[in-house]
This record gives sequence, C-alpha cells and structure tokens, in this order.
Amino acid sequence: MHGEWFSKRYSEKFGIPLEDIMIFFDNEFQDCLVGKADLKEVILPHLQKWGWKGTVEEVLQFWFGDGYQLDKEMIDFIRALKSSGKICILATNQEKHRVLYMKSEMGLGKVFDYTISSADTGCKKDTPEFYKELFKLLPEMKPGEMLFFDDRQKNIDTANSLGIKALLFKNLEDSKKYF
Repeated sequence: MHGEWFSKRYSEKFGIPLEDIMIFFDNEFQDCLVGKADLKEVILPHLQKWGWKGTVEEVLQFWFGDGYQLDKEMIDFIRALKSSGKICILATNQEKHRVLYMKSEMGLGKVFDYTISSADTGCKKDTPEFYKELFKLLPEMKPGEMLFFDDRQKNIDTANSLGIKALLFKNLEDSKKYF
C-alpha cells in the first residue's frame, strides 16, 4: 500500500499536533496491535481530545481507506506467484479492524492465500512467537522453504533466527530476482 500515515494526515487535515495523536499510538494502540484491546473502544477518549465530530466508523474509514492505494504492480506479481503454485501470505502488524478492512474492502483476502496478523497471534513480527503461529498455519512447510520480505530489519532478523530466509524489502524489482 502507498499513502501517508493516518496520524500525519489527521494532524494536517484537522490541525491537531502530531505529538497529541502519537500519545495514542505509543500507548493504547500497542494493545490493539496484539489483540489485547479493541480499537473502537480505546480510541474514543482520544477522538474527543482530537476534536473529531463524526462516528468511530467514520474515523476508521478516514484511517483505513482514505489516502491509501494498493500497489497494482505488486498485486499483479503476487497473483502471478500464486498462479505458479506459490503460497502467498500477508504477514502484518495490524489491529483486527484494519485487518478485516484490508481483507474485505481492499480485496487483499482474495489476493493472498492467508493473512496472519499481530492481532491474531497476540505478538508482533519482531518476536519468534509470531512466526511460530505461522508454522502452525502451514505445518507441512519447513522454515527453510519460506521466503519472507519485510521493510523492517528487526523483523528480518527475527525471521532469519528461526531459519526462514528473510530479506529486507527495498522495492519490487529488487525482490523479483529471488523468484
């Protein structure tokens, strides 16, 4: 996906200092990422502080849908990988409502064979436990048979430590050479 972070867009559109928004993301939102809290509940007091006049559903639409575009070339590449028999998994640090939105409204549920999220696993991609849940999802696959791309080195390091071939994602063209 391409687009600006929700916090930056909200700050710019509504004139709320970014630091005020980041208080939520640095604190309560972290529990949402691992399924310990519900975003729709914990964001309410912050929306009041941020001067939001609409509903929670409306702010989530602004957050999840507005300002983001899928990378068509990437989606086409993933579809081609699937057509060739590869299993394609979206592994993401996301809270449950955004995961559902990504799968249904953005159509990623039809693009990927599986989606595994931090909200589902109860842990983020920088922990071994996240990948152990992935191994449970695909018990027939050995870690060395998996190829994992991520844009954060700490996630790459964790996956590599478990025997997964993990590479830092730079761009699609660079990644294609591994297939």
